Amino acid sequence: MKKRHNHNALFVLTTAILALCVQTGYSQNTFVIKELGLSGNQKTKTAVFFRELGCQIGDTIMAPDSMTAVWQKRLSGLGLFNMVRVRCFKDTVNIEVAERIYLWGLPRISWADRNFNVWWQTKDPERLIYGGTLYLNNIKGLNYSSYITLIGGYNKFVEAGLNAPFSHHSRGWAWAAKAQYWSNHELWYNAINDTLRFFRIENAAVQQNIGAELLAKNRINYTTRMEYAVGYNYIQLDSSAAAVTGKYLFQNLQQSEWFAKLEFISDRRDQRDYPSKGHLFRAGFKGLVFNPGNRAEYAGNMFFRYSLFTPITANQKTVLALLGAGNYITAQMPYRNARQLGYQSDYVRGYEPYVGDGQGFVLGKMALRYALVNNQVFGLKGRKGIFANYLTAPISLWFNIFADAGRVVAPFNSDQNPLSNTWNRGFGMGLDVIAWYSAMARFEYSFNHLQKGVFNVSFKNAF
Repeated sequence: MKKRHNHNALFVLTTAILALCVQTGYSQNTFVIKELGLSGNQKTKTAVFFRELGCQIGDTIMAPDSMTAVWQKRLSGLGLFNMVRVRCFKDTVNIEVAERIYLWGLPRISWADRNFNVWWQTKDPERLIYGGTLYLNNIKGLNYSSYITLIGGYNKFVEAGLNAPFSHHSRGWAWAAKAQYWSNHELWYNAINDTLRFFRIENAAVQQNIGAELLAKNRINYTTRMEYAVGYNYIQLDSSAAAVTGKYLFQNLQQSEWFAKLEFISDRRDQRDYPSKGHLFRAGFKGLVFNPGNRAEYAGNMFFRYSLFTPITANQKTVLALLGAGNYITAQMPYRNARQLGYQSDYVRGYEPYVGDGQGFVLGKMALRYALVNNQVFGLKGRKGIFANYLTAPISLWFNIFADAGRVVAPFNSDQNPLSNTWNRGFGMGLDVIAWYSAMARFEYSFNHLQKGVFNVSFKNAF
């Protein structure tokens, strides 16, 4: 009997402890959302916020303190707000935002060369291209968007597009469509000594291009999706380019290209534009059909890209960033379709003046980043009005040291381009400046294995 009483006493004590935990510690780690408090959203509908929170009124939230940081980064990554603050108090999620101007013209100035470093070697103002993009974002307050870009100067470029968001935070479809026209004064038709060779017409367009693409996205869950794209390009060259057409296209002065693309994406970054934690993995296949004249040519393009961001200090001010990427075309393509290292963001830093061409490439990057300033909100004095929400700006300054390595696979004209036959290696340091979560500028100085230093300015994340 005495042992039974001891068991009963232990049961009562355990029950009391559990009840106390539910009322104190456990309740601090869960709560039921009974209200969503919004402020600053003059246009954005409540559905947009619930879509990114991933929950509805009445749902139970685990670990609300950590979820607050997640929601903050999800909402700031939408590109709808200049500032986001998320707080949880009892059974209420309070969200304060500063909306952007959704009908917005953004002036653009760039260069006809591949990057700033190449343009700076001549500093030729006639090789600048300039214009702007008119955005109509957050249509009906539901994050639909459209845009039109008009570029003039050395080259001409026109593009219009429309984007629809996912209907649900963890499933459903989104889509995008765009159409383009552009004309250039020069053809990048070959590379000798690892630098581009041009064919140029000063007073007329040597090539004109038309393109269109339709993209559908299907969410498997919040972080994983499939993308399906189909598109068309038409290229026409001036008759004066007949001498180099065999290198640039499949012999003819006109060429039609159809493509279909399938891509798998796993995106666990904590922030879209400049993440400090998580990964982004993309892999897929693009099928191409070329119609030069009366025959058809076929090729497949396999590609992958993996970016990893790992905080190495508890305050997440020091972050290790890694990138591995690869690309391979299954058939030998004309020069227009065989540009590999040295184009867009696919290059080894320190080799900005050079290119590598062939059927594919492998590329690795690493950087150690330290946040001198991390999303610190700066308020500027000025008149109230249409630009009021831009006077309060989250600013980040990240110092980084980096090292890159890459190599062309199955290079073209390797006897004339020695860098295509070896691993390109570069290292250096830089400063990344980020404002309003998404506006970015990179200032870098790097050295390559040729022992040459290179300064460059870019407006895209290196990873």
